Amino acid sequence: AYSRYDAMMVRLSRRFANGLAVNFNYTRSRAMDILDNDSDNIINPFNIRQNWGPAGYDQPNVFTTDFVYDLPKVRGAMDNPFARTVFNGWEVTGIFRAQSGVPISIGANGSTMGVDSGSQYANLVGDAYAGQNKQQWLNPAAFQRPADGQYGNLGRNALRMPGIRNVDASLIKNFAITETAKAALRCEVFNLFNHPQIWGLNTGFSADNPGGSISSGNNNFGQPNSWREARILQLALRFSF
Repeated sequence: AYSRYDAMMVRLSRRFANGLAVNFNYTRSRAMDILDNDSDNIINPFNIRQNWGPAGYDQPNVFTTDFVYDLPKVRGAMDNPFARTVFNGWEVTGIFRAQSGVPISIGANGSTMGVDSGSQYANLVGDAYAGQNKQQWLNPAAFQRPADGQYGNLGRNALRMPGIRNVDASLIKNFAITETAKAALRCEVFNLFNHPQIWGLNTGFSADNPGGSISSGNNNFGQPNSWREARILQLALRFSF
């Protein structure tokens, strides 16, 4: 087989009652393949199986929880037309998502004596994540250029990007205009806590000599080169009739 996907999915739900509905979802999965798309290369044409590894979209763990909560309506002494208009009809929703980082391959310069049909992979000779921080995700000293005529010992998609943790939320005010006409004013926030999250890394490793460590000119290897979007706030007004 040239691709395989195995998964287990678990869902726990609290149906809407007393103004609250909550869902918990967890997926444990593994996606393996030889190529992600037609533009990818087979590194070793004499051993296609050498390309077998995690798919580029493989995320072993994905957890989400979402909720909808209708705030309580006014009662007792506050139950009057003005208070009902101001305080009734409020709704809060949110979703939290945590997922594993996607796989990445570490390319390297070097010669495979003309038998390769794509990029070379680096050798891993240490802890790839040692000294990790937000400015330096991979440890340059952990990699080595393969000897000429040899393939690197790192396989395809052998390492991973950082995982994602994200919260989106909405605050909604519902208005009943008539029996059939309604309006909803929505305030929606994406990436509520404005967490900076890495979305791309410099993965091109190069060394001056076969079997050598990283070149002095390759000073951005393992560093983030793109980030997920910062907090986004949007307002919307919807009429239904």
